[in-house]
Amino acid sequence: MHILNGHSAPSSPTTRKAEAEMITVHRRLDVVYMADTNARAIGDTPDTSGLDPNKVTKKLDLAPAKELAAAGFHHIGHQDPTPTVGHGDDKLAYRCDRIHTTLPAEWITGYGVEFGGDHLSDHRPVWAEITFGQTAAGR
Repeated sequence: MHILNGHSAPSSPTTRKAEAEMITVHRRLDVVYMADTNARAIGDTPDTSGLDPNKVTKKLDLAPAKELAAAGFHHIGHQDPTPTVGHGDDKLAYRCDRIHTTLPAEWITGYGVEFGGDHLSDHRPVWAEITFGQTAAGR
């Protein structure tokens, strides 16, 4: 298994897409990719009322998430809509801190977002529990 950690460009959608493309070269490996993607997750529909339109456009781009999904990386927390940012001074609440993997979905046996450190950071940590099972066909 390969563990990748990332921190995508905070203000450049073009660079974030290129960074996601670079991660996809690992698509044929067993990978867990954890990152502050600085972009929204597929399925997120954050409240943007009263926010700077330029910032919203840059942060809510879906290109990196779509690039990863197309390459076979699935978002471990896709069913949990809990935002990982937007609880501090920044009111744009969305899931930019994510874990993507090429491992079989049935191996993911837990996922969560931690709230205990909201006073320490503008990001909430995410975690995943992986229970290794039988090798999937072709692995």
